[in-house]
Amino acid sequence: MAHYRWAEGWLACYWVLTSVLLIFGPKASQATVELGLLQAVAAVLLFVFTSWCQRHSGLTWMSWLVWIPAILWTYKNIDIVQKALNRPSFESQVQAWEKAIWKFSPALEWSQSWPWLVFSEALHFCYCTYYLILPVLLVRLLRRERDDLARICLAGGISALVCSYFGSIWFPVQGPRPLYPPLAAELQGPLWTFCHWLSREGAAAAAAFPSGHVSLSSCVA
Repeated sequence: MAHYRWAEGWLACYWVLTSVLLIFGPKASQATVELGLLQAVAAVLLFVFTSWCQRHSGLTWMSWLVWIPAILWTYKNIDIVQKALNRPSFESQVQAWEKAIWKFSPALEWSQSWPWLVFSEALHFCYCTYYLILPVLLVRLLRRERDDLARICLAGGISALVCSYFGSIWFPVQGPRPLYPPLAAELQGPLWTFCHWLSREGAAAAAAFPSGHVSLSSCVA
């Protein structure tokens, strides 16, 4: 139970902290204030709902289902928090760091140097699997009746994500997808199409740094 509360605590703390920014930020509006109040209520409801599920042994499984919609909702609201803070964009600074390390931009250079459909689709497949990393691990542990380890993994995953989200709020950066031109038409396979549809419909506008993909994948590994 203690590990399970850590997961709730990480997400609730993020909601409360960003509620303060939404309500009192330099560009706060009626919409941001409403979201801030809603997040504060959600932080309380998260504890109430999961506690209720834990008290009813037959409904414990329901407490695991709340996390996916909660994280998706949190991620989609990054844009609104950024607008309330009115932070400048840092794309040029991050690109300068990238070039200082690599001497080139990998996302742009690789697509031009290795214009292979198989290579492109393999990388986009890896991108897709990111969304399954934590859920698949949790299901595996729960099927083995290792709820204790599942709660530790959940807490670690939630902490990795909310730390990335909080960093993105203060450091808005768009990723290669909106900044660089699309791949050549012959490299736009089914997985490329799916990934771009997924990003277009569900991605936050400027939440590429620090990378939630890297932080969550490293944490789960």
